[in-house]
Formats: sequence, structure tokens, C-alpha cells
Amino acid sequence: MRAAFPGTVPDIETLEQFEVALNSSVPSDMCAILCLCPEKNTPVQLLLDIIHTHEKIVIDGTICDNTMYIPPDVFLRMRKEKNLDILYRRIKEELISRKKISDKIAENQRILVQSEQRYRALFNHIHSGVAIYQAYNDGNDFIIMDFNAAAEQIEKIHREQVIGKNALEAFPGIKEFGLFDVLQKVWRTGEPEYHPASFYRDNRIEGWRENYVYKLPSGEVVAVYDDITKQKQTEKQLVSSYENPQKMFVEIIQAMAKLVESRDPYTADHQKRTAALSRRIAKMLGMKEEDVHWIYLAALIHDVGKISVPSEILTKPGKLTPVEFSLVQTHAAVGFEILKKISFPWPVAPMILQHHERMNGSGYPSRLTGNNIQATARILAVADVVEAMNSHRPYRAALGIEKALEEISANSGTLYDPDVVAACVRIFREGKYDWTD
Repeated sequence: MRAAFPGTVPDIETLEQFEVALNSSVPSDMCAILCLCPEKNTPVQLLLDIIHTHEKIVIDGTICDNTMYIPPDVFLRMRKEKNLDILYRRIKEELISRKKISDKIAENQRILVQSEQRYRALFNHIHSGVAIYQAYNDGNDFIIMDFNAAAEQIEKIHREQVIGKNALEAFPGIKEFGLFDVLQKVWRTGEPEYHPASFYRDNRIEGWRENYVYKLPSGEVVAVYDDITKQKQTEKQLVSSYENPQKMFVEIIQAMAKLVESRDPYTADHQKRTAALSRRIAKMLGMKEEDVHWIYLAALIHDVGKISVPSEILTKPGKLTPVEFSLVQTHAAVGFEILKKISFPWPVAPMILQHHERMNGSGYPSRLTGNNIQATARILAVADVVEAMNSHRPYRAALGIEKALEEISANSGTLYDPDVVAACVRIFREGKYDWTD
């Protein structure tokens, strides 16, 4: 072993030789191992003996307690009893065990550092805003503990401006927004909560936010949220773009109805009353609200094709000739030709075309049968007949509602859809029907 002795380094092979050299080189009151490193030929037994017989050890120039020190009497007795081998094995096992523990601690620290790095990377790069709150004053307020990059962008503020501040100070509108109550609830119950899209506003910023709030094992409360302001604006634009064409289509239909009315007041009144009854039948059949709405609108102009028929024929007080009647029959096809050029968001034109078709194929203009006739046209067919028979016409007096119901009931399944007939009859049998309904 090469020892840090002044002068010439002696060859040392036994513990006794080491003590002589050591005692001659250092003060007598200091008992220490002063070594640089063992030579390759230094006996291992000697190294172990030196380690176990000195209370102090110098490491990098600093004198330290030797945790492997064995008092001289114990050491001599163990050597005499030849128990040092057992001790050395135990020491070796202890050192190996400590090395494993040390390695495990180091590995856990490495994993912890990696986990923290991954968390921080996720925290800073996630597209959603993340704000972490710590409750204080028994949950009556919350301190902002962390604030990610997405939250900075959403709220247009630097994290240094909010970290350490209470939530009410950093975001004065948080109570009115509704999130503050959610933070309190989650902090008290530990149960996650969804705070639906709501509008946030304070004197600095405003916008739509959607929040998911959780309680962390640390007791902190985290809000993960998104800025959906652009989405809400798009929805508003879509609604507006939908409502504007809807309004335009309604105005077109109303204009056409007025055109018919200007030429034939009987037809105009008939269309309004037929539309009202068609709507009631559609509701009775459980159709979707949008379909009910469009059935009503289409029925308002179901006879628009009659603008091609001379008014003298439409208002003729007597019976029509075969030629005149065939001319009147063209109104369904003419109406279709007029309406098919308009891009309605619903099949208005086919309904108008088919409203004089009959279940057995005896109708016009295409002699369609059964389910080949559009369902909405089958509704309009029944409402059209019932209103026409119940109302006064230039060529005859009103026949009355009972005659009209007898007509559709007698021809249910032959001329008219039986489900539609049943719904229509039920409407009038259940109570007094208001034609303006």
C-alpha cells in the first residue's frame, strides 16, 4: 500500500509494519489512515485490517469518522478466534446491500426527474389551458400556484402576473362566471366537475370558456379549460346563415301566396286553411317539428300552379267542361315547374306535384300508387279534400265537415292513406277544430 508518509515510502505488508510507519509519521494523538490508493500487490487482508483498526480516515484531505472501526480488544479477539472472515463477509454483504439501496435511490431520483420533466413538458405544451389552485381561508379563496403557456395565451397574461395571486384578484369575473363555486365544490368533495361553456368577462378580457375541474392528491385543485370563443362565434354565424335563408324562403312562399290571392280569393283562402289542417295532421302523426313546419309552408302554395289557369275557369259558377277540367288539372305540374327552380332546404316541389295522386293510381298527373307517393303529399291530399268539401265554391255550396269525413273514411286505403285519414278524423272527433290553428 502507498501511504502518505513524509520521506521515503516503506514497503508495508503487515498491520504491524503499517502502525510503525504511521506512528513515526503523524502525531501520537492522531490515529488515522492516510492513503492515496492501494498498490496492486497490497494484500487484501492488510487493507481490511487497516480499515477496521483506525477510528479516523482521511478522505480528500478531510479527517472523517471511520464507520467500520472495530475497537482493538474486539479486533484482536476476533482475529485470535478467526472470526474475521465471517465479519468480512457480513461487511461485504452490507456494502453490497448499501450499494443496491444507493443505486435504487439514484434510479428513483432519475425516474422522478424524468417524470417531472415529462409533466412539465406536457403542462407547457398541452393545447388546453391549465391553472392549478391552492385553497386557503377554509376554501373561501384560492391562490394560483401554476399557469401553463396555453392559459397565458388564452388569458393574454404572463404567468408571473398571476402566480401567487388569489383567484379573485387575478380574475375578478370568476364568481359571476360560475367557476369559483365549482372550485370550492371540488375542493370540498374531491369529486371532478364539468363547468359547461360559459361567458367570462372582466375589465381586461372576455370570452367563452369550458372547464374540467379536478382535485389533485396534493389537495390542490386544477382546472383544465379551453377557449371556445371562436367556436361560439362560428355557431352564431351558422345559426344566422341558417335563419336568413329560412326567412328568405318564408318570404318567397308568402309572396307566391299573395300572387295567388290576387287572382283568386277562393284559392288563397283554401290554401291557408288546407295548410293549417295539414300541419295538425302531421303533428298527430308524430312527424318531426321541421317536417311539420315545411308541410305547412308548402301547403300554403300547393295550388300556386293555378296562376296558369284563366281566372274565368277558376271562378266559373257552373260545371267545368272536360277541356276546362283538364286545364285545371295541369296546376300540379305547373306548380312543380315553378318551385323546382328554387333551392328550398326541403322537398317542397315534389309534394306540390303529387298532392292529387291517389293510393290506387287513379290520381294525376303521374298516376302514382301507394308508397310511391310522398308521405307529405298523402297528408296534403286528405287535408285538401276535407277543406274543399267543407268550404263554399263558386259552383256549389259548402258540403260540411261530416260529408268530408265520410268521403275520406269511405275511401281510406283506396284513394287516401289510411293513417292520414285516421289522424284527420281523430282531430275533428276530439273537439271543435279551429281552421286557423
